[in-house]
Amino acid sequence: YGKSESAANGILNSYVVENLFRRLKVPITGVLPSARARYVLVDGRPQKWPFSLGESLSLVLKMSGYMLRGRSSMAPRPGETIEVWLKRTLGQFVNDKFLAPALLGIYASRSSELSASLVMAPFFSGRKKGAKPGIRGTIAPVGGMGALIHALEKAIRDLGVRVHLNQRYQWEQWDEGRTPHVVAGSVHQASEVLKPVASEAAALLHRVRMLPVVSATLFYPSEAAFLKGFGCLFSEREKMNSLGVLFPGCIFPDRTSVHAETWIMGGAVRPEVAQWSPEQVMAEIADDRNRLSGHKVEPVDRQLYQWPKALPYYDLYLEQALKELSLPKGLFLNGNFLGKIGLAGLIERGLELPDQIQFTAGV
Repeated sequence: YGKSESAANGILNSYVVENLFRRLKVPITGVLPSARARYVLVDGRPQKWPFSLGESLSLVLKMSGYMLRGRSSMAPRPGETIEVWLKRTLGQFVNDKFLAPALLGIYASRSSELSASLVMAPFFSGRKKGAKPGIRGTIAPVGGMGALIHALEKAIRDLGVRVHLNQRYQWEQWDEGRTPHVVAGSVHQASEVLKPVASEAAALLHRVRMLPVVSATLFYPSEAAFLKGFGCLFSEREKMNSLGVLFPGCIFPDRTSVHAETWIMGGAVRPEVAQWSPEQVMAEIADDRNRLSGHKVEPVDRQLYQWPKALPYYDLYLEQALKELSLPKGLFLNGNFLGKIGLAGLIERGLELPDQIQFTAGV
């Protein structure tokens, strides 16, 4: 009935990301016009703009004041959570009705525990924007994310790189950093790999909390569609079983011949979902869908993915851990726990690593 991604279904585009796809000769596509509609479930209704007139005026006035004083005037303080930061700057309603549900969908985490410094860093980094990409917003490989992975593997093999699968690295080859080593993986994988050569860093990373995520793509008859847009995220106050739902057929072209929905569950709100049976997961999704759409429809097919340790918790511990993290010379990391959780951040950091390696080596 259509494509079903096991993880990320799109990448936030940039000139660097787009150039990588060009070099790999992997065609990309932007989102459909229908994807411009994005919803937040507030007060029992999916809303494109969840704020009242009074809240909207308050938000405009506060944002105008901060823009006049400079963006840095509203920057998060060290040790401040997203909820505390928003209450101090724009107002609690911005947290409750917009950013909290949005971040639940992205980080699978509560705004009351998310580090504002880490999450909002791209908006306050002060880095100059580079060249603009040809396609703005979210993109995806035409053949799905698998096409990117296959192209990357082919590219490195063509360069003569030897790929060893399902093998643990032998640190007997470690030469005190004269040969650069890059450890790329999850935070707990990095912790395990680093133990023999960087025990303090390994211990620091081992204490980073991981969040479970469940993703279920369900296919329905075309007439079963009840919203048209990118998707709908749920405020925790709505007491839904899921974190949100995406509509792949409205996001990218040629994704499905029927109506598809990708439901996201688990995270910090309901971590136990990752241990449930498929039948339990489907029953919870059915309850959410009935509440959201107002009618019951059985799916014609489904694809279910469960990850007990999917995402690092971008909490205040991770904020402090990254400040304290120190690695031996010649050892480098890449992963979604280093300040950028999305695939675009991993790509950009990976492409920056050669310059960092040369700089530290004094080349």
